[in-house]
Amino acid sequence: MTEQPPPPPPPPGYTPPPSQMPPGGPSSGYTPPPAGQPYAYPAPGPRTEPLAIVSLVLGLVAFPGICCWGILAIILGIPGFIIGRMALKKVRASGGTLSGEGIAQAGWICSVVAASIGALYLLFVIGTFVLSIVMSSSGAFASPTP
Repeated sequence: MTEQPPPPPPPPGYTPPPSQMPPGGPSSGYTPPPAGQPYAYPAPGPRTEPLAIVSLVLGLVAFPGICCWGILAIILGIPGFIIGRMALKKVRASGGTLSGEGIAQAGWICSVVAASIGALYLLFVIGTFVLSIVMSSSGAFASPTP
């Protein structure tokens, strides 16, 4: 077996990162916990309002619903808007015990945008359908006779 040479010494003035510093190292302020006592975990933050998440999911799922003649976007967008506004009101009234204000805002905004685009697309589809019926009954699309 070949022996490998030891690694080179660190450059002068080098201090190892705190994670590699030995316990009680120079000016680290680290004191190991007494034997038998576990480390403490930080306290959990405020819980996220579930309605905010529901609103965001409805708003995001409403976007592909635009492809279904806009109907699915309207069906999912309106409840997403209402639920998002309810969640936003709950989060603001909670005094910091609930989080999710940004999620609720994103949910109702996505819902409004998707429902609006869906409604415009539905009006376009209905208008095109009505126009084609009117044009075909008036003889505008008559085929030429030889």
